[in-house]
Amino acid sequence: MCVQPVFDKDGDCVAWLSERTLFTPDGGPLGFIDGHAVFAFDGSHRGWYDDGYLWDGDGRAVAFLVSAFGGPLKPFPKAVPPVPEPVIPPAPPLPREAGTPPGLHRDGWSSLRFADLVT
Repeated sequence: MCVQPVFDKDGDCVAWLSERTLFTPDGGPLGFIDGHAVFAFDGSHRGWYDDGYLWDGDGRAVAFLVSAFGGPLKPFPKAVPPVPEPVIPPAPPLPREAGTPPGLHRDGWSSLRFADLVT
């Protein structure tokens, strides 16, 4: 299983991505990715995932993986905590309609914090 750290616009590790599931830094389940859409575990659509970035509804970056490309300038990632033992997430519900992703990603960072994107 490949577990990757997720960083915010300040370079802080704010989550982990394992397969298509997002976890808190301590390993608690946060949400999941279905196609390019990001959902909370209540099934609500929260944002978009594309090119290694998590995007808000306006096409602004909220967080990124080290491998992300094509978005705003990434900060240098800060120290990464040890990979937690992920808690088994609940079964993803049927996602609600995600709508249409923003046509273009913008070059800026969102004012939305990562925690607000997924909760």
